[in-house]
Amino acid sequence: MKKFEKYINMLVNLGMVFTILLGLGFPLIYNAFIKTILNSGISLDKYLVLNLGYLCFYILYVPYLFFIYKLKGISKILSKEDYFNIKIAKNLNIMGKTMILIGVLYVAINIFLFYKYDLYLYALTIIPVIIIPFVAITLGLLFIFSGELYSNIIEIKEENDLTI
Repeated sequence: MKKFEKYINMLVNLGMVFTILLGLGFPLIYNAFIKTILNSGISLDKYLVLNLGYLCFYILYVPYLFFIYKLKGISKILSKEDYFNIKIAKNLNIMGKTMILIGVLYVAINIFLFYKYDLYLYALTIIPVIIIPFVAITLGLLFIFSGELYSNIIEIKEENDLTI
């Protein structure tokens, strides 16, 4: 069992490193993408598009980084073989609320971009606007439910330990 926990902890650490590298590398990738679009002849206000892209990315990036940080906390507790720790239930609840926040922020950003700047008027962008918030909110509710369930499991275990 210890080997499995080691792999989970390593996978979460890899996800954390990948997330941080993506956050650091996003401006370079996005800037190259915008230059490609501008060179193709589409007329856009370069600074407006760059600043909106950076702002929208980092509004969603910060809660996601917090989510990964909480996941790292859970994997660290589990790697110590402390399976009935109340911090796991609290982290699951926080992770669920963070996922719901990401889903709501994604919708809010798209509504803002649609009404303020007439962006995302294409059929291909409507599908992610529906799927991403649905998945994020569903996962958020699942994490909150899991946190509550885990909290109840810990209470039942503590009662069993006291009665024996």
